[in-house]
Amino acid sequence: MKRILLFLTALLLLCGGCTAAPNGPPTFEAQKLGEISDKILTRQVVESSYLYYLGHHETLRQNITRYNELTATLTGNATNLAASLLLSLYDLQDGDTVFYGTAKDYPAFPPYMREQIVQIAHLSLYENSGELLRCDPLLSYLIASEGGSSYGLWVSSWHPLYRGVEESDRQLYEEYFALEKAILGQLEDLMAES
Repeated sequence: MKRILLFLTALLLLCGGCTAAPNGPPTFEAQKLGEISDKILTRQVVESSYLYYLGHHETLRQNITRYNELTATLTGNATNLAASLLLSLYDLQDGDTVFYGTAKDYPAFPPYMREQIVQIAHLSLYENSGELLRCDPLLSYLIASEGGSSYGLWVSSWHPLYRGVEESDRQLYEEYFALEKAILGQLEDLMAES
């Protein structure tokens, strides 16, 4: 009996009362925080069910809620801009139908064009979107095969921070990038605690 108590005491001292060994597998909470971090890094909306794992961290919860709002808004804005851009590059026509890049035209776009619109909109959520656009396998051929003296120039000025956009739009992107960095830092601190 003494040996068992001595063994359990030594085990408790070695573990230090932790839920996982220092180099052991992460706790369930830490895994969920890592999933939130992955969603932020890949510019996905964080589902509300993940907010449960933030516990009493109200500032982080508010930051993620605002991040979600901005992700939706900026994706929508960039989708509209990308549709207009690709319409001008492809000069798309369907018989007598002329496409204007409105939401009602979108289902009639060819599948390859819809994929490119989605990809451009998604990559617009990164600060280095110009580099990402040039290196994207779905878009690089489009950019490289663009004719005339405007070859790929739209990529350099694509990002709303560098384009002549409304000041309010520029502020949304600046807020978005600041939030992304703040959230990742807060999540890193929270994961270190767990």
